[in-house]
Amino acid sequence: MSPDELRAVNPNNLYLAYHAPRFAVLLRLLAKHARPGRVGGTLLDIGESVCTPLMGRQQNCTPDSLGLGPDRNRDGGGRHFEFDLHNCQDEARWRRGLPTYDAVVFAEVIEHLHVAPSLVLRFLRSLLNPGGVLILQTPNALALHKRLLMLAGRHPYEKIRENPAIPGHIREYTLDELRDYAAGAGLNEIEVVRESYFDYRYRFDPRDGHHHHTPRGRWMNTLYRFVPGSMQRGITMVLTNPG
Repeated sequence: MSPDELRAVNPNNLYLAYHAPRFAVLLRLLAKHARPGRVGGTLLDIGESVCTPLMGRQQNCTPDSLGLGPDRNRDGGGRHFEFDLHNCQDEARWRRGLPTYDAVVFAEVIEHLHVAPSLVLRFLRSLLNPGGVLILQTPNALALHKRLLMLAGRHPYEKIRENPAIPGHIREYTLDELRDYAAGAGLNEIEVVRESYFDYRYRFDPRDGHHHHTPRGRWMNTLYRFVPGSMQRGITMVLTNPG
């Protein structure tokens, strides 16, 4: 699905409008790498989102989700499993007895955690079938606008928020760091995409916790079409569990 087709699913959802280009990349990589040709492969989304049912529809499966909130049957099918990823710090606190999956989507979550990514990735690998894929998406800590802010003497990252319901970014990562963490967790890299796949016309305002239509953001969209990959806004990695 294209970003415009994704926005058409819910034209009034500005969160979806902002993330539509990212979701389009995610869906493309799932179609390419998640058990090609297999019908009804299993899928786990870490942190249920508006994209969860779209991924299930494309992959011809009923996805499960894992994150905060009690165990429940998800609307439209599938299960949600409660687990706070901060508990990955201690393997004795890992949730046991969960199913294993052909694909795990770990999108825009890792930057909100105050636990070492290597520990989280080891836990997620335990949920992957041999040959299964994990798709990790996260902002690039070295994106162009962050470098420019630092040169101007301004902090490129927001303050830690007081509201735990909308946690901000605790730590962002570079591609080299993510590669080290993935290798340490025993995951192999298949593909990396570095793009500015956020639509700045619909930016999030941490002051009120909502996305807003900001037409001037089109200039930021245009700028990022001309910067090198190392300075792009987002990083997506496709990783596999060798077994």
